[in-house]
Amino acid sequence: MFADAGVRMEAAKNFFAQAVDVYVQLGYDAAGQRRVLGVVGRWRGSKGGDVVFAPVWLLEQGGFRKVGELTRRRA
Repeated sequence: MFADAGVRMEAAKNFFAQAVDVYVQLGYDAAGQRRVLGVVGRWRGSKGGDVVFAPVWLLEQGGFRKVGELTRRRA
């Protein structure tokens, strides 16, 4: 993106922050089955111009545990 279009780093971070609200991490558990490992939401603020994510749901031994809230809602 930087080399082809000549986009500055700050503009790329801003574009990314506007495009991504939540991401879902997939992986393999101890039994080798593919499953959701966590759900992470983009935090409203930023830290030093960097996009900051905060966990919402995490997979643990007993199942999923809610550890946060999604902060952005769409109409």
